[in-house]
Amino acid sequence: MVYAVLPNRKTSDADQANKRPGLRVIREDDDGVVLSGVKALATAALFADEIWIGNLQPIARDHGTDAITCAIRRNAEGLQLWSRKAFAGNADSEFDSPLTSRFDEGDAVLIFDQVKVDWKYVFAYSDSVRSSEIYFQTPAHCLANHQSCVRSWSKVCLLTGLANRIACANGSQDVPAVREVLGRLVSLEAGLAALVDAQVYRFDCWPNGGVSPNRRYVYGALNWCQEFFPILIEAVRDLCGSGIFRFPADSSAIDAPEVSATFERFWGGPPGPALEEMHLFRLAWDLVGSEFAGRQQQYERFYAGPPFVVRGHSYRVAPWNALDAIVKGLLIRCPLPSCGKLP
Repeated sequence: MVYAVLPNRKTSDADQANKRPGLRVIREDDDGVVLSGVKALATAALFADEIWIGNLQPIARDHGTDAITCAIRRNAEGLQLWSRKAFAGNADSEFDSPLTSRFDEGDAVLIFDQVKVDWKYVFAYSDSVRSSEIYFQTPAHCLANHQSCVRSWSKVCLLTGLANRIACANGSQDVPAVREVLGRLVSLEAGLAALVDAQVYRFDCWPNGGVSPNRRYVYGALNWCQEFFPILIEAVRDLCGSGIFRFPADSSAIDAPEVSATFERFWGGPPGPALEEMHLFRLAWDLVGSEFAGRQQQYERFYAGPPFVVRGHSYRVAPWNALDAIVKGLLIRCPLPSCGKLP
């Protein structure tokens, strides 16, 4: 199952006139509800059996018909999936596009044209508070975003390792300035690794006796990714320099023996055979410069919502009483003069 839980698109009078509303219930029947409108954004919806529909952000109290949380079959009558361009379609080989050819998920906007949903698949309806709180008064939101943190950590490990390999290929790994960059990257990776570990080993306990990843460290890690992922991308770009662009168009260009010999003679060197170096830089481009890379960078920044929303989650779960107590305790140890005024 995949999900589409971003807020419905804001509607205006013009939208209403053109019949382009966000997703809402247009009719209730004895056996279910009927949905019409648009909902975004469902990653990997084309590969799913079912799609979870919900609202992470609160719905206005006077928009009760928008407050629908349910599950639908991907092949439900009246449901259309409008997908973006598939980047994998332009990946000619795994050698030239090692990530695009294997990991492009696809994203789709959902169009509902009188889609019927049975009551047994409706989990919240016409309750503007519950439609959002269903994620935050349960472990649902932190469980979904824990996996996001682990995914991001995997990408950061790849970026850090790639940065080191690129420096070795360029022969710059012993340059003090380059070692400082690599030291910063591996320090950042260690910080994210610690946040992921803390989510597990300092787990939250829930009233019903269950446990979940620590919400504070989940949201801290999400903020980490939004702030530092672009820094890692730029560091790899800087280390690559123009090296990404000095190789032939693709691996087929060196299929002929006479061409392959020339390629090995002029592109090979002490770091390794020419084809291995080309393979490395192809990976780098697919991670920092291709269409697939651009989508990944945008995805990491907005997967959990815009930065102000993610920081709002951190604010919501912060132990403000404990933090305030630290300040109050210090002030008590340093009382005001008896006259009540500072000297």
